[in-house]
Amino acid sequence: MFVDVQQEEGFATEDFDICIVGAGAAGIAAALEFEGTATRICLLEAGGLEYSVESQSVYKGEVIGLPYEPLDICRLRYFGGTTNHWAGYCHPFPVMSFQQHDWMPNTGWPIGMDDVVDYYNRAIPLLELPDIPWDPVTGWDLESVRPRLREPRIDLREYDFNERVHVIHPARLGRGEHRQALQGSDNVQVHYNANAVEIGLKEDGGAVDGIRVRTFSGKELTYRARYYVLAASGIENARLMLASNGVMPDGVGNQNDVVGRYFSDHGIIHAGHIVTASEGVDIDLYNQRSFRHADVMIWHESTYESQKELGLAPTAFRMFKALHETMAMPGGESARRLGRFAAQGRMPDDLGGHIANILGDFDELARYGTDWLWNGTAPLSRIELELHFEPLPNPDSRVLLSSERDALGLPRVELDWRITDIDYESIRWVTDACARAVSASGLGRVQWTYDVNDIDPSVVMAKHHIGTTRMSDSPNDGVVDPDCKVFGIDNLYVAGSSVFTTCGWGSPTMMIVALAQRLADHLKTRV
Repeated sequence: MFVDVQQEEGFATEDFDICIVGAGAAGIAAALEFEGTATRICLLEAGGLEYSVESQSVYKGEVIGLPYEPLDICRLRYFGGTTNHWAGYCHPFPVMSFQQHDWMPNTGWPIGMDDVVDYYNRAIPLLELPDIPWDPVTGWDLESVRPRLREPRIDLREYDFNERVHVIHPARLGRGEHRQALQGSDNVQVHYNANAVEIGLKEDGGAVDGIRVRTFSGKELTYRARYYVLAASGIENARLMLASNGVMPDGVGNQNDVVGRYFSDHGIIHAGHIVTASEGVDIDLYNQRSFRHADVMIWHESTYESQKELGLAPTAFRMFKALHETMAMPGGESARRLGRFAAQGRMPDDLGGHIANILGDFDELARYGTDWLWNGTAPLSRIELELHFEPLPNPDSRVLLSSERDALGLPRVELDWRITDIDYESIRWVTDACARAVSASGLGRVQWTYDVNDIDPSVVMAKHHIGTTRMSDSPNDGVVDPDCKVFGIDNLYVAGSSVFTTCGWGSPTMMIVALAQRLADHLKTRV
Protein backbone atom coordinates (compact mmCIF):
# COMPACT_ATOMS: atom_id res chain seq x y z
CA MET A 1 0.00 0.00 0.00
CA PHE A 2 1.37 3.43 -1.00
CA VAL A 3 0.23 6.74 0.51
CA ASP A 4 1.22 10.21 -0.72
CA VAL A 5 1.43 12.09 2.59
CA GLN A 6 1.49 15.46 0.88
CA GLN A 7 -1.73 14.93 -1.12
CA GLU A 8 -3.89 12.40 0.74
CA GLU A 9 -5.88 12.74 3.98
CA GLY A 10 -7.31 10.41 6.59
CA PHE A 11 -4.57 7.77 6.61
CA ALA A 12 -3.24 6.12 9.78
CA THR A 13 -0.09 7.45 11.44
CA GLU A 14 -0.27 5.37 14.64
CA ASP A 15 -0.65 1.79 15.87
CA PHE A 16 2.19 0.39 13.78
CA ASP A 17 4.49 -2.27 15.14
CA ILE A 18 7.55 -0.88 13.36
CA CYS A 19 8.20 2.48 11.71
CA ILE A 20 11.15 2.48 9.28
CA VAL A 21 12.56 5.87 8.24
CA GLY A 22 14.05 5.71 4.75
CA ALA A 23 13.17 3.60 1.69
CA GLY A 24 16.60 2.91 0.21
CA ALA A 25 18.43 -0.42 0.16
CA ALA A 26 18.30 -0.92 3.95
CA GLY A 27 14.70 0.23 4.52
CA ILE A 28 13.22 -1.72 1.62
CA ALA A 29 15.19 -4.87 2.47
CA ALA A 30 14.00 -4.73 6.09
CA ALA A 31 10.35 -4.00 5.16
CA LEU A 32 10.23 -6.87 2.65
CA GLU A 33 11.17 -9.29 5.43
CA PHE A 34 7.77 -8.57 7.04
CA GLU A 35 5.63 -8.54 3.88
CA GLY A 36 2.72 -10.98 4.24
CA THR A 37 3.05 -11.31 8.03
CA ALA A 38 0.83 -9.97 10.81
CA THR A 39 3.39 -7.28 11.71
CA ARG A 40 2.21 -3.76 10.85
CA ILE A 41 4.99 -1.82 9.11
CA CYS A 42 5.14 1.81 8.08
CA LEU A 43 7.98 2.64 5.68
CA LEU A 44 8.56 6.41 5.46
CA GLU A 45 10.16 7.81 2.29
CA ALA A 46 11.18 11.48 2.38
CA GLY A 47 11.07 11.86 -1.40
CA GLY A 48 8.47 10.90 -3.94
CA LEU A 49 8.23 7.91 -6.24
CA GLU A 50 10.38 9.72 -8.81
CA TYR A 51 13.19 12.27 -8.72
CA SER A 52 12.35 15.90 -7.94
CA VAL A 53 14.57 18.97 -7.65
CA GLU A 54 12.69 20.15 -4.55
CA SER A 55 13.35 16.96 -2.62
CA GLN A 56 16.94 16.58 -3.83
CA SER A 57 17.81 20.11 -2.67
CA VAL A 58 17.47 18.97 0.97
CA TYR A 59 20.72 17.01 0.48
CA LYS A 60 22.82 20.12 -0.13
CA GLY A 61 25.60 20.59 2.41
CA GLU A 62 29.10 21.98 2.88
CA VAL A 63 32.37 20.07 2.49
CA ILE A 64 34.94 21.27 5.03
CA GLY A 65 37.49 18.41 4.94
CA LEU A 66 39.11 16.66 1.98
CA PRO A 67 37.53 17.60 -1.37
CA TYR A 68 34.28 15.72 -1.89
CA GLU A 69 31.58 15.60 -4.53
CA PRO A 70 28.62 17.94 -3.79
CA LEU A 71 26.40 16.19 -1.26
CA ASP A 72 23.24 16.65 -3.34
CA ILE A 73 24.89 14.97 -6.34
CA CYS A 74 26.35 11.80 -4.84
CA ARG A 75 23.06 10.36 -3.47
CA LEU A 76 19.40 10.29 -4.45
CA ARG A 77 16.36 11.30 -2.40
CA TYR A 78 13.36 9.35 -3.71
CA PHE A 79 11.87 5.88 -3.38
CA GLY A 80 14.64 3.32 -3.84
CA GLY A 81 17.28 5.78 -2.66
CA THR A 82 20.73 5.66 -4.17
CA THR A 83 20.06 2.22 -5.69
CA ASN A 84 18.39 4.27 -8.43
CA HIS A 85 21.84 5.10 -9.81
CA TRP A 86 23.91 2.37 -8.15
CA ALA A 87 26.45 0.76 -10.48
CA GLY A 88 25.64 -2.66 -9.01
CA TYR A 89 29.00 -3.79 -7.59
CA CYS A 90 28.56 -6.58 -5.03
CA HIS A 91 31.30 -8.00 -2.87
CA PRO A 92 30.73 -9.91 0.40
CA PHE A 93 32.89 -8.64 3.24
CA PRO A 94 35.46 -11.41 3.98
CA VAL A 95 36.02 -12.79 7.45
CA MET A 96 39.14 -10.59 7.92
CA SER A 97 37.03 -7.43 7.65
CA PHE A 98 35.32 -8.22 10.95
CA GLN A 99 38.54 -8.87 12.88
CA GLN A 100 40.52 -6.58 15.17
CA HIS A 101 43.88 -5.69 13.57
CA ASP A 102 46.53 -4.65 16.07
CA TRP A 103 48.23 -2.31 13.58
CA MET A 104 44.93 -0.58 12.69
CA PRO A 105 43.26 1.33 15.58
CA ASN A 106 39.46 1.23 15.94
CA THR A 107 39.03 -1.95 13.88
CA GLY A 108 37.14 -5.07 14.95
CA TRP A 109 33.39 -5.56 14.68
CA PRO A 110 31.37 -6.80 17.68
CA ILE A 111 29.91 -9.44 15.31
CA GLY A 112 31.67 -11.91 13.04
CA MET A 113 31.18 -13.85 9.83
CA ASP A 114 29.06 -16.47 11.62
CA ASP A 115 26.54 -13.73 12.41
CA VAL A 116 26.06 -12.62 8.80
CA VAL A 117 26.86 -15.60 6.55
CA ASP A 118 23.23 -16.73 6.25
CA TYR A 119 22.13 -13.17 5.47
CA TYR A 120 24.66 -12.85 2.65
CA ASN A 121 22.93 -15.84 1.09
CA ARG A 122 19.53 -14.20 1.61
CA ALA A 123 20.76 -10.94 0.09
CA ILE A 124 21.78 -12.63 -3.17
CA PRO A 125 18.24 -13.21 -4.52
CA LEU A 126 17.01 -9.82 -3.28
CA LEU A 127 19.80 -8.15 -5.27
CA GLU A 128 18.98 -10.39 -8.24
CA LEU A 129 22.51 -11.79 -8.38
CA PRO A 130 23.43 -15.05 -10.14
CA ASP A 131 23.96 -18.10 -7.96
CA ILE A 132 27.76 -18.11 -7.71
CA PRO A 133 29.47 -20.02 -4.87
CA TRP A 134 31.35 -17.83 -2.42
CA ASP A 135 33.72 -18.39 0.45
CA PRO A 136 34.02 -16.41 3.72
CA VAL A 137 37.75 -15.92 3.11
CA THR A 138 38.11 -15.53 -0.66
CA GLY A 139 34.68 -14.16 -1.63
CA TRP A 140 33.04 -15.09 -4.95
CA ASP A 141 34.53 -18.25 -6.47
CA LEU A 142 36.93 -17.30 -9.27
CA GLU A 143 36.83 -20.73 -10.91
CA SER A 144 33.05 -20.52 -11.32
CA VAL A 145 33.38 -17.43 -13.53
CA ARG A 146 36.64 -18.49 -15.21
CA PRO A 147 34.90 -19.78 -18.39
CA ARG A 148 33.88 -16.18 -19.16
CA LEU A 149 37.42 -14.88 -18.61
CA ARG A 150 40.85 -15.41 -20.12
CA GLU A 151 44.04 -16.51 -18.43
CA PRO A 152 45.82 -13.67 -16.61
CA ARG A 153 48.66 -11.85 -18.34
CA ILE A 154 50.17 -10.86 -15.00
CA ASP A 155 50.73 -13.27 -12.11
CA LEU A 156 50.39 -11.04 -9.04
CA ARG A 157 50.63 -13.68 -6.34
CA GLU A 158 54.37 -13.21 -5.89
CA TYR A 159 53.73 -9.48 -5.47
CA ASP A 160 51.40 -10.07 -2.47
CA PHE A 161 48.05 -9.68 -4.24
CA ASN A 162 45.00 -11.94 -4.32
CA GLU A 163 42.47 -12.01 -7.15
CA ARG A 164 38.98 -11.04 -6.04
CA VAL A 165 35.78 -11.25 -8.08
CA HIS A 166 33.17 -8.48 -8.09
CA VAL A 167 29.71 -9.40 -9.34
CA ILE A 168 27.92 -6.46 -10.96
CA HIS A 169 24.16 -6.18 -11.33
CA PRO A 170 22.46 -2.81 -10.64
CA ALA A 171 19.25 -3.91 -8.92
CA ARG A 172 16.81 -0.99 -8.57
CA LEU A 173 15.11 -1.82 -5.28
CA GLY A 174 12.53 0.96 -5.73
CA ARG A 175 11.26 -0.52 -8.98
CA GLY A 176 10.16 -3.84 -10.43
CA GLU A 177 9.01 -6.76 -8.32
CA HIS A 178 10.12 -5.23 -5.00
CA ARG A 179 7.97 -2.16 -5.57
CA GLN A 180 5.04 -4.31 -6.70
CA ALA A 181 5.33 -6.46 -3.56
CA LEU A 182 5.15 -3.40 -1.31
CA GLN A 183 2.40 -1.77 -3.35
CA GLY A 184 0.21 -4.85 -3.04
CA SER A 185 1.01 -5.53 0.61
CA ASP A 186 -1.74 -5.62 3.23
CA ASN A 187 0.54 -5.12 6.23
CA VAL A 188 3.34 -2.89 4.88
CA GLN A 189 2.43 0.73 4.15
CA VAL A 190 4.81 3.00 2.21
CA HIS A 191 4.21 6.67 3.02
CA TYR A 192 6.11 8.94 0.63
CA ASN A 193 6.76 12.68 0.63
CA ALA A 194 7.09 12.08 4.38
CA ASN A 195 10.13 14.05 5.56
CA ALA A 196 11.25 12.98 9.03
CA VAL A 197 12.40 16.10 10.88
CA GLU A 198 12.62 14.93 14.50
CA ILE A 199 12.98 11.81 16.59
CA GLY A 200 10.68 12.50 19.53
CA LEU A 201 11.85 10.99 22.83
CA LYS A 202 9.93 10.34 26.00
CA GLU A 203 10.79 12.69 28.87
CA ASP A 204 13.30 10.30 30.43
CA GLY A 205 15.06 9.81 27.08
CA GLY A 206 14.86 6.03 27.36
CA ALA A 207 12.51 5.40 24.41
CA VAL A 208 11.21 7.01 21.25
CA ASP A 209 7.69 8.41 21.48
CA GLY A 210 7.23 9.22 17.79
CA ILE A 211 8.73 10.42 14.51
CA ARG A 212 7.70 13.94 13.51
CA VAL A 213 7.18 14.38 9.77
CA ARG A 214 6.82 17.58 7.75
CA THR A 215 5.88 18.03 4.09
CA PHE A 216 7.04 20.82 1.80
CA SER A 217 3.52 22.25 1.94
CA GLY A 218 3.80 22.62 5.73
CA LYS A 219 1.68 19.67 6.86
CA GLU A 220 2.97 18.11 10.10
CA LEU A 221 2.29 14.57 11.35
CA THR A 222 3.59 12.33 14.11
CA TYR A 223 4.07 8.60 13.44
CA ARG A 224 3.94 6.24 16.39
CA ALA A 225 4.98 2.60 16.60
CA ARG A 226 6.36 0.12 19.09
CA TYR A 227 9.80 0.11 17.44
CA TYR A 228 11.62 2.53 15.14
CA VAL A 229 14.38 1.96 12.57
CA LEU A 230 16.46 4.74 11.05
CA ALA A 231 17.44 3.68 7.53
CA ALA A 232 17.97 7.10 5.97
CA SER A 233 21.63 6.66 4.82
CA GLY A 234 25.11 7.14 6.25
CA ILE A 235 24.82 10.91 6.37
CA GLU A 236 21.11 11.41 7.08
CA ASN A 237 20.90 8.95 9.99
CA ALA A 238 23.50 11.03 11.84
CA ARG A 239 21.92 14.31 10.76
CA LEU A 240 18.49 13.38 12.11
CA MET A 241 19.91 12.08 15.39
CA LEU A 242 22.03 15.19 15.96
CA ALA A 243 19.17 17.54 15.05
CA SER A 244 16.73 15.82 17.45
CA ASN A 245 17.99 17.58 20.56
CA GLY A 246 14.80 18.48 22.42
CA VAL A 247 15.33 15.94 25.23
CA MET A 248 19.01 15.11 24.73
CA PRO A 249 20.78 18.46 24.09
CA ASP A 250 23.61 16.84 22.12
CA GLY A 251 21.28 14.74 20.01
CA VAL A 252 19.67 11.31 20.21
CA GLY A 253 22.17 8.61 21.18
CA ASN A 254 25.00 11.13 21.33
CA GLN A 255 25.71 11.12 25.04
CA ASN A 256 29.36 10.21 24.32
CA ASP A 257 29.82 12.46 21.26
CA VAL A 258 30.08 9.55 18.81
CA VAL A 259 27.13 10.23 16.48
CA GLY A 260 28.49 11.57 13.20
CA ARG A 261 32.05 10.42 13.91
CA TYR A 262 34.04 7.75 12.04
CA PHE A 263 32.64 8.87 8.68
CA SER A 264 34.32 6.84 5.97
CA ASP A 265 34.25 6.26 2.24
CA HIS A 266 36.24 4.19 -0.19
CA GLY A 267 39.02 6.35 -1.53
CA ILE A 268 39.70 6.06 -5.25
CA ILE A 269 42.69 7.21 -7.25
CA HIS A 270 42.63 7.14 -11.03
CA ALA A 271 46.29 6.42 -10.81
CA GLY A 272 47.55 6.22 -14.36
CA HIS A 273 47.80 3.69 -17.14
CA ILE A 274 49.83 0.91 -18.67
CA VAL A 275 51.21 1.68 -22.10
CA THR A 276 51.09 -1.78 -23.64
CA ALA A 277 54.03 -3.35 -25.41
CA SER A 278 51.90 -4.11 -28.48
CA GLU A 279 48.60 -3.02 -30.05
CA GLY A 280 45.48 -5.05 -29.24
CA VAL A 281 46.68 -6.71 -26.03
CA ASP A 282 44.09 -9.08 -24.58
CA ILE A 283 43.28 -8.22 -20.96
CA ASP A 284 39.81 -9.72 -20.92
CA LEU A 285 40.47 -11.34 -17.55
CA TYR A 286 40.56 -7.88 -16.04
CA ASN A 287 37.77 -6.23 -18.00
CA GLN A 288 34.15 -6.31 -16.94
CA ARG A 289 32.57 -9.30 -18.68
CA SER A 290 29.00 -10.57 -18.90
CA PHE A 291 28.17 -13.65 -16.82
CA ARG A 292 24.66 -15.09 -16.86
CA HIS A 293 22.41 -12.08 -16.23
CA ALA A 294 25.14 -10.03 -14.54
CA ASP A 295 28.75 -8.95 -15.11
CA VAL A 296 31.96 -9.96 -13.37
CA MET A 297 35.24 -8.13 -12.85
CA ILE A 298 38.58 -9.06 -11.26
CA TRP A 299 40.24 -6.89 -8.63
CA HIS A 300 43.69 -7.37 -7.09
CA GLU A 301 43.68 -7.07 -3.30
CA SER A 302 46.69 -6.84 -1.03
CA THR A 303 47.03 -10.07 0.94
CA TYR A 304 46.21 -10.19 4.63
CA GLU A 305 49.79 -11.35 5.29
CA SER A 306 51.29 -8.30 3.56
CA GLN A 307 48.93 -5.96 5.42
CA LYS A 308 49.94 -7.46 8.75
CA GLU A 309 53.67 -7.56 7.99
CA LEU A 310 53.86 -4.00 6.68
CA GLY A 311 51.18 -2.41 8.91
CA LEU A 312 48.94 -1.40 6.01
CA ALA A 313 45.21 -1.02 5.40
CA PRO A 314 43.44 -3.23 2.82
CA THR A 315 43.98 -1.89 -0.69
CA ALA A 316 43.13 -3.06 -4.19
CA PHE A 317 43.42 -2.05 -7.82
CA ARG A 318 41.79 -2.94 -11.09
CA MET A 319 42.83 -2.75 -14.73
CA PHE A 320 40.40 -1.90 -17.51
CA LYS A 321 40.43 -0.81 -21.11
CA ALA A 322 41.00 2.88 -21.68
CA LEU A 323 38.08 4.83 -23.08
CA HIS A 324 38.41 4.72 -26.85
CA GLU A 325 38.99 8.14 -28.41
CA THR A 326 35.68 7.86 -30.28
CA MET A 327 33.75 7.49 -27.03
CA ALA A 328 35.48 10.58 -25.66
CA MET A 329 33.98 12.68 -28.47
CA PRO A 330 30.73 14.61 -27.78
CA GLY A 331 28.70 11.98 -29.63
CA GLY A 332 30.32 9.13 -27.74
CA GLU A 333 29.80 10.84 -24.38
CA SER A 334 26.15 11.49 -25.26
CA ALA A 335 25.66 7.85 -26.30
CA ARG A 336 27.07 6.66 -22.98
CA ARG A 337 24.94 9.10 -20.99
CA LEU A 338 21.75 8.07 -22.80
CA GLY A 339 22.61 4.45 -22.08
CA ARG A 340 22.89 5.20 -18.36
CA PHE A 341 19.60 7.10 -18.34
CA ALA A 342 17.86 4.27 -20.22
CA ALA A 343 19.10 1.78 -17.63
CA GLN A 344 17.35 3.93 -14.99
CA GLY A 345 14.13 4.04 -17.01
CA ARG A 346 14.24 7.80 -17.64
CA MET A 347 15.45 10.37 -20.15
CA PRO A 348 17.60 13.51 -19.65
CA ASP A 349 16.12 16.98 -19.94
CA ASP A 350 18.55 17.83 -22.77
CA LEU A 351 17.66 14.82 -24.94
CA GLY A 352 17.70 16.92 -28.12
CA GLY A 353 21.24 18.09 -27.48
CA HIS A 354 22.47 14.53 -26.98
CA ILE A 355 20.82 13.37 -30.21
CA ALA A 356 22.48 16.28 -32.05
CA ASN A 357 25.89 15.26 -30.65
CA ILE A 358 25.38 11.67 -31.78
CA LEU A 359 24.34 12.73 -35.29
CA GLY A 360 27.34 15.07 -35.51
CA ASP A 361 29.79 12.24 -34.76
CA PHE A 362 27.77 9.51 -36.46
CA ASP A 363 30.48 8.43 -38.95
CA GLU A 364 33.06 7.86 -36.19
CA LEU A 365 30.52 6.14 -33.94
CA ALA A 366 29.43 3.85 -36.79
CA ARG A 367 33.07 2.95 -37.54
CA TYR A 368 33.70 2.22 -33.85
CA GLY A 369 30.54 0.12 -33.59
CA THR A 370 31.42 -1.89 -36.70
CA ASP A 371 34.91 -2.58 -35.36
CA TRP A 372 33.43 -3.68 -32.05
CA LEU A 373 30.91 -6.03 -33.68
CA TRP A 374 33.50 -7.50 -36.06
CA ASN A 375 36.34 -8.04 -33.59
CA GLY A 376 34.42 -8.26 -30.31
CA THR A 377 36.50 -5.41 -28.94
CA ALA A 378 38.00 -2.06 -29.89
CA PRO A 379 41.77 -1.77 -30.55
CA LEU A 380 43.65 -1.41 -27.27
CA SER A 381 46.93 0.36 -26.72
CA ARG A 382 46.42 1.57 -23.13
CA ILE A 383 45.14 0.02 -19.92
CA GLU A 384 43.77 2.24 -17.14
CA LEU A 385 44.73 1.65 -13.50
CA GLU A 386 42.42 2.52 -10.61
CA LEU A 387 43.36 2.17 -6.93
CA HIS A 388 40.88 1.66 -4.09
CA PHE A 389 41.74 1.84 -0.42
CA GLU A 390 39.87 1.17 2.81
CA PRO A 391 40.41 4.16 5.12
CA LEU A 392 41.29 3.53 8.73
CA PRO A 393 38.31 4.26 11.05
CA ASN A 394 38.97 7.83 12.15
CA PRO A 395 36.92 9.59 14.86
CA ASP A 396 37.99 12.99 13.51
CA SER A 397 36.35 12.22 10.14
CA ARG A 398 32.76 13.21 10.74
CA VAL A 399 29.36 14.64 9.84
CA LEU A 400 28.43 17.86 11.65
CA LEU A 401 25.42 20.17 11.64
CA SER A 402 25.62 23.52 9.86
CA SER A 403 24.05 26.79 10.99
CA GLU A 404 22.21 26.89 7.64
CA ARG A 405 18.79 25.27 7.41
CA ASP A 406 16.97 23.60 4.51
CA ALA A 407 13.41 24.19 3.27
CA LEU A 408 12.05 21.83 5.96
CA GLY A 409 13.79 23.67 8.81
CA LEU A 410 16.46 21.00 9.44
CA PRO A 411 20.11 22.05 9.85
CA ARG A 412 22.14 21.19 6.78
CA VAL A 413 25.26 19.06 7.17
CA GLU A 414 28.96 19.76 7.06
CA LEU A 415 31.18 16.89 5.93
CA ASP A 416 34.71 16.74 7.31
CA TRP A 417 36.24 13.69 5.59
CA ARG A 418 39.80 12.85 6.64
CA ILE A 419 42.22 10.00 6.00
CA THR A 420 45.27 8.91 8.00
CA ASP A 421 48.98 8.23 7.58
CA ILE A 422 48.32 4.49 7.27
CA ASP A 423 46.04 5.19 4.33
CA TYR A 424 48.77 7.17 2.54
CA GLU A 425 51.36 4.45 3.15
CA SER A 426 48.97 1.80 1.84
CA ILE A 427 48.47 3.75 -1.39
CA ARG A 428 52.23 4.11 -1.90
CA TRP A 429 52.75 0.39 -1.37
CA VAL A 430 50.11 -0.56 -3.96
CA THR A 431 51.64 1.87 -6.46
CA ASP A 432 55.09 0.34 -6.10
CA ALA A 433 53.92 -3.30 -6.13
CA CYS A 434 51.70 -2.76 -9.18
CA ALA A 435 54.52 -1.11 -11.16
CA ARG A 436 56.95 -3.94 -10.35
CA ALA A 437 54.44 -6.60 -11.39
CA VAL A 438 53.58 -4.93 -14.71
CA SER A 439 57.23 -4.39 -15.58
CA ALA A 440 58.18 -8.00 -14.81
CA SER A 441 55.30 -9.37 -16.89
CA GLY A 442 56.38 -7.73 -20.12
CA LEU A 443 52.86 -6.35 -20.58
CA GLY A 444 54.11 -2.78 -20.89
CA ARG A 445 55.17 0.11 -18.71
CA VAL A 446 53.25 2.08 -16.10
CA GLN A 447 52.78 5.83 -16.37
CA TRP A 448 51.51 7.29 -13.09
CA THR A 449 49.43 10.46 -13.26
CA TYR A 450 49.50 11.36 -9.58
CA ASP A 451 52.18 12.29 -7.08
CA VAL A 452 52.79 9.69 -4.33
CA ASN A 453 54.26 12.50 -2.20
CA ASP A 454 51.14 14.67 -2.54
CA ILE A 455 48.21 12.24 -2.73
CA ASP A 456 45.30 14.38 -1.50
CA PRO A 457 44.56 16.21 -4.79
CA SER A 458 44.17 12.86 -6.59
CA VAL A 459 41.82 11.17 -4.11
CA VAL A 460 38.20 11.00 -5.20
CA MET A 461 35.33 9.27 -3.48
CA ALA A 462 33.29 6.16 -4.20
CA LYS A 463 30.27 8.01 -2.75
CA HIS A 464 29.70 5.32 -0.10
CA HIS A 465 28.73 7.04 3.15
CA ILE A 466 29.76 4.80 6.02
CA GLY A 467 30.29 4.71 9.75
CA THR A 468 28.51 7.67 11.41
CA THR A 469 26.47 5.51 13.85
CA ARG A 470 28.97 2.68 14.15
CA MET A 471 28.35 -0.66 15.81
CA SER A 472 30.30 -1.47 18.97
CA ASP A 473 30.21 -3.42 22.21
CA SER A 474 30.48 -0.13 24.11
CA PRO A 475 28.77 3.28 23.89
CA ASN A 476 32.20 4.85 24.44
CA ASP A 477 33.15 4.31 20.79
CA GLY A 478 29.87 3.32 19.17
CA VAL A 479 26.25 4.33 18.71
CA VAL A 480 24.51 0.97 18.28
CA ASP A 481 25.04 -2.43 19.88
CA PRO A 482 25.52 -5.73 17.97
CA ASP A 483 21.72 -5.88 17.39
CA CYS A 484 21.85 -2.36 15.84
CA LYS A 485 19.89 -0.91 18.80
CA VAL A 486 20.91 2.59 19.86
CA PHE A 487 22.65 2.47 23.24
CA GLY A 488 20.36 3.63 26.06
CA ILE A 489 17.17 3.82 23.94
CA ASP A 490 14.99 0.74 24.17
CA ASN A 491 13.04 0.92 20.92
CA LEU A 492 15.32 2.71 18.43
CA TYR A 493 17.45 0.87 15.85
CA VAL A 494 19.65 1.92 12.94
CA ALA A 495 20.06 0.17 9.59
CA GLY A 496 22.39 0.83 6.69
CA SER A 497 26.07 1.54 6.16
CA SER A 498 26.19 4.06 9.01
CA VAL A 499 26.44 1.11 11.46
CA PHE A 500 29.55 -0.36 9.79
CA THR A 501 32.54 -0.54 12.12
CA THR A 502 34.95 -0.65 9.17
CA CYS A 503 34.09 -0.01 5.56
CA GLY A 504 36.01 -2.69 3.63
CA TRP A 505 37.38 -1.69 0.23
CA GLY A 506 34.45 -2.90 -1.91
CA SER A 507 30.88 -1.76 -2.43
CA PRO A 508 28.78 -1.79 0.80
CA THR A 509 25.37 -2.59 -0.71
CA MET A 510 25.42 -6.36 -0.20
CA MET A 511 26.43 -5.86 3.43
CA ILE A 512 23.75 -3.18 3.90
CA VAL A 513 21.05 -5.60 2.75
CA ALA A 514 22.41 -8.50 4.81
CA LEU A 515 22.51 -6.43 8.02
CA ALA A 516 18.99 -5.06 7.35
CA GLN A 517 17.66 -8.60 7.01
CA ARG A 518 19.49 -9.59 10.20
CA LEU A 519 17.92 -6.62 12.02
CA ALA A 520 14.48 -7.65 10.74
CA ASP A 521 14.96 -11.11 12.22
CA HIS A 522 15.89 -9.57 15.57
CA LEU A 523 12.81 -7.35 15.52
CA LYS A 524 10.62 -10.36 14.80
CA THR A 525 11.67 -11.77 18.17
CA ARG A 526 10.68 -8.52 19.91
CA VAL A 527 7.39 -7.92 18.11
